[in-house]
Amino acid sequence: MFQVATAHTRQYMLYRVVHNSIPAAARLPGYQLAGKAGTAQVVVGGRYSPTVFISTFSAFFPAGHPRFPISVMVRGAKNALRVGAGRSACSCDRQ
Repeated sequence: MFQVATAHTRQYMLYRVVHNSIPAAARLPGYQLAGKAGTAQVVVGGRYSPTVFISTFSAFFPAGHPRFPISVMVRGAKNALRVGAGRSACSCDRQ
């Protein structure tokens, strides 16, 4: 648990991530999302693969009064390091 002010600060920070750092494809018109995207390499044969990645996007809305969580994970996202999770996983939330 943390203080209410800390929770509000984190909400605002995650809102800014969606609106400043993640491509417009991740945004839902009419909704204020707050969230974070990430990309990770996958271990294949005991080593990190240079071609297999997991892209994730976790968010909630409305940003100011969270009620609905969203989480998307894409294993094997192509070009994940080049385009980032912002393009490979975030656009799935529109579905």
